[in-house]
Amino acid sequence: MYAGEYRLITDIFSFARVFTFMCSTGFLVKFFLLFILGVLISVPLGSQADENSPFPAVRVIIYGDGSAGPYTVKRDFIKDSASIDTTSANSPIKIVESDSFEGTITFDRPVSAGDSVTVIIATPPSWIKKAYRRSPQIRTQVTIPAGPESYITEKTPRHFPGLSFGGSKTFDVNAGSNREAALNQTLRLNITGKLTDDITLKAAISDQNVPISPEGDTRELEELDRVMIELKGRNFSVDMGDTDLRHDGGRWLSYERRLSGALASIKTGGMEIFASGAVSEGRHMSITITPVEGNQGPYRLFTETGEKTISLIPGTETLWINGEQLTRGTYNDYTIEYTTGEIIFTEKRIIGSDMRIVCDYEYTSESYRRNFYSAGVNGEFLDNRLKISTVIAREADDSSRRILEDLDDSMRRALSKTGDSPAVIDGVRTASGDSTGTYNLVDDHLVYNPAGEGKYSAAFSWIGENKGSYRYRGGGIYEYVTLEQRGPGSGASYDPVSVIHGPVSHDLAGVNLSYDPFPAVHIESELAGSSVDMNTLSGIDDADNNGRAGRIGVKVSPQIKIAVPLKLEFTGNFRSRGNAFAPLDRERAAEENRLWGLPLITYGEKENVSEFSGGITMNDGRFTGTGFTVNGGKAEYGGMASSKRTGVSGRFVIRDRGEAHITLNHIVRDDFPGMPDEQIDRVLLKTQTKIAGFSPSFNFESERIEGTVFNTHGTSYNDFLAGFTSPEFFGLTGESEWFYRKERAKKISWADSSFARGGSIGITTGQ
Repeated sequence: MYAGEYRLITDIFSFARVFTFMCSTGFLVKFFLLFILGVLISVPLGSQADENSPFPAVRVIIYGDGSAGPYTVKRDFIKDSASIDTTSANSPIKIVESDSFEGTITFDRPVSAGDSVTVIIATPPSWIKKAYRRSPQIRTQVTIPAGPESYITEKTPRHFPGLSFGGSKTFDVNAGSNREAALNQTLRLNITGKLTDDITLKAAISDQNVPISPEGDTRELEELDRVMIELKGRNFSVDMGDTDLRHDGGRWLSYERRLSGALASIKTGGMEIFASGAVSEGRHMSITITPVEGNQGPYRLFTETGEKTISLIPGTETLWINGEQLTRGTYNDYTIEYTTGEIIFTEKRIIGSDMRIVCDYEYTSESYRRNFYSAGVNGEFLDNRLKISTVIAREADDSSRRILEDLDDSMRRALSKTGDSPAVIDGVRTASGDSTGTYNLVDDHLVYNPAGEGKYSAAFSWIGENKGSYRYRGGGIYEYVTLEQRGPGSGASYDPVSVIHGPVSHDLAGVNLSYDPFPAVHIESELAGSSVDMNTLSGIDDADNNGRAGRIGVKVSPQIKIAVPLKLEFTGNFRSRGNAFAPLDRERAAEENRLWGLPLITYGEKENVSEFSGGITMNDGRFTGTGFTVNGGKAEYGGMASSKRTGVSGRFVIRDRGEAHITLNHIVRDDFPGMPDEQIDRVLLKTQTKIAGFSPSFNFESERIEGTVFNTHGTSYNDFLAGFTSPEFFGLTGESEWFYRKERAKKISWADSSFARGGSIGITTGQ
């Protein structure tokens, strides 16, 4: 209720009492009626504030800015109560508009800068609120309050923070002389804000209806058809939609997936409880790429069964060359075609045959929809000195949701008898009834009938590179390859059969524990178990499903001060992994196996690895970071093969001037399957400094391998790289960089007395 309405009610009550009195006494009725009527006409209801008003009158000085307004009044006032204070020395001026809701006053003419106008406003009492709410109860009787004390007031609702919406919607039409017109549209919507003071909302919706899938030719990849909703509070968070799930759980319990589902976590009492449920978009793979000297690509990725017909999930790939992670983009390291799984390296990465290339990626499966579930608890105790983390996860194919076709009873019976192997069903069917055949049988093999009048229809499956009898010609047509023509490059990788792989499940569970009993002592351990069933519809071949892995490590890092502050560090680690254990994701760094002289990726080998290191480092002063470390260890694989490593590394640092690193390693490898026994010596030197605005750098890498078996052989490799960087060179500023690069490489093999030498000189500029 407005204050003006209250004034009207009080005036009416006063008038009614006077009128009743006059009527009862009969004294000067006409006089009083005319008097009261004149007062009501001359003084409007809700009139300007005066000293007799029930609302306090306040004088406010408004300073002019050269305009007529509106001017803000920094006080709440009653509607239509503002008036000019004629008692002050104001020039003739009138109020043409007063807005009590916005708190502004507008005059009939401009108020010059330096001038002022004094106005009188009526301010509401403290018991009147700005907002009232109608009671939901139906009142049968209206009681007019006797005074302001009887008004029922409510607290003004707290300000709603609100949400911010933003985005874009675009349309475009593509047309050409040899193509049909196509309409493309994109939608991007972002929603951010607070639902309450404690709960925030973030939502992103992206939908791009384009005729082709995105190519990986830019650094930042636009996501297609993605929905993400994120709710966060003080003690909880919920992510829903298309999201990247990442769990850091040590060596074996870490995983990262691109999922469509929900992830929730709750924090209480120093503990965090989390759970997720989603549909996995693809399957994870790690492979090594065999490089060809001078060939930039394309290099083809493949599925876990070796099939090269593959569709990658955009943005899931990670590439390394010689241990260095690459960046996608035309002006960076590589581009990738997601629809075919082909990688092309740019001129920034000239490919050599001696390079070590590793690639992780996810690809879409054509067999089953895959579900992913996980749950766990993270806790911190004893003033964060004790940390415990547990997790359980399951990634499994859904046998009831096969992608290409549902599993019928005959397929399920076949899979129940094959164990971990796929079921193979004859793909040739006799065309009967109104169905048309596409193949005829000629000399015991199928021949395509282009007229569609064949006696048979056939389903072909890829069974291995060059391991089949037919090759694919395109357009759904397969061609028979004679026995004499089969071999590498023939493309004979298909047979007229239906290869049905059973649904796979992968379970993982484990616990991580870390404890700091003293400030300079850190102990950590990890215990994990996995179960991989290659065919959940069969109980055959399940004896090798389960595997275990464990590790323990200790680090002691005391600090001492003799002449200068020094930090000592001693570490020891031991880990053991069974040959049946399988983590969900990559368990080791891209170049970790190379430290032991092994292939970059190894499969299904039991391993026991022990490592140690000890070093001393300056902990303060101009040479902080200078020191050396001695390291070594032993790795055993499959109970027979072994590799021993000893090494030393040093680092020399001058603050703000530069640093140098040197690493020496000696490796002895014995009895590893498929590889000869070898002794490997490696040297790596890196230096960089700053001189007169330049940053010269020098890198030297050397590797010498000598065989220890009866057919003694060996190789030697040296690489020298020098260059400099200067943002201010030739007056350039910002991020401009100039490089002078010189490379010299030498390879020697004394097994076959071959010798190779090469080098390159170049200057590269960048802005």
